[in-house]
Amino acid sequence: MMHEAPYILSTGERMNPMQPEEAMYYDKGQVAFIMRPISSVRATRIFTSFGGLNDTWAVHTQHSCRHDQTGARLGEFVVVGVIDFSTGEREGHVPNRKLAHAVFK
Repeated sequence: MMHEAPYILSTGERMNPMQPEEAMYYDKGQVAFIMRPISSVRATRIFTSFGGLNDTWAVHTQHSCRHDQTGARLGEFVVVGVIDFSTGEREGHVPNRKLAHAVFK
């Protein structure tokens, strides 16, 4: 089932979910969702939020995403991993490499 995501805004930076403190827009209170485009085999983005969104953002859920300022369609993604920066708790695949970072608006 495809979920309509809240609007997303790119930070213009890349964030490593295993070393997030190196990113300008990191906050220990964030939860990060590792996203893979439906048409790809590799995760390419990390979306962060303050607190978990809800069960619709569990690993393996699919989301149609739009840009916050323009409303332009960004594509369809699947959640492949989740990490809570405050506790270090992880679920699914959380890579140790930099990904394009965006925030929920």
